[in-house]
Amino acid sequence: VLGVFGCGVAIYYADHLSDIRKILNKLDLEYVVAIQKCHTLLNDTSVEASLVYNQSSYGFLSVNITRLESSGLLLSEAILIVNNTTDKINKATGQIDNEMCSKFKTVLEKNSGFKKVCQISKVLNGELEIIEGIKEELTTEDFAFFKFLPITSVEVKGSFSGNYNFYII
Repeated sequence: VLGVFGCGVAIYYADHLSDIRKILNKLDLEYVVAIQKCHTLLNDTSVEASLVYNQSSYGFLSVNITRLESSGLLLSEAILIVNNTTDKINKATGQIDNEMCSKFKTVLEKNSGFKKVCQISKVLNGELEIIEGIKEELTTEDFAFFKFLPITSVEVKGSFSGNYNFYII
């Protein structure tokens, strides 16, 4: 199953496969084993077929993740993106697709925080009047602070080096 990084890499290679082939064909095969292995893989038709499959089936994932990471996104919009992603994954039909669907479903089911955030979003949108399990944790005033809650990552400045992303859904 593709991870976020793997999905982006697969889409990149699918988009630029012919350019990569052109460059590798200009390199001398005699001296570098890695170039020989790349040639072997690029001539394997199953690699290209896999890239096409990954791009057509899951190309939307990196786009949706980028949309979720944008600042100023309403909580309701973020949840809609997650729900649309779930719908697209559920529509896929192959063996890999079934595994992806199962994994995605399990992650969302185990994430009780996401369920609560969905309830909070419904309250903010006027779709839910009964706040079970949340009212004890939050005051009425607290709910307004959730309007722009990021559900994918939080940037944290590291004291030693760079930024770190922590995923919270």
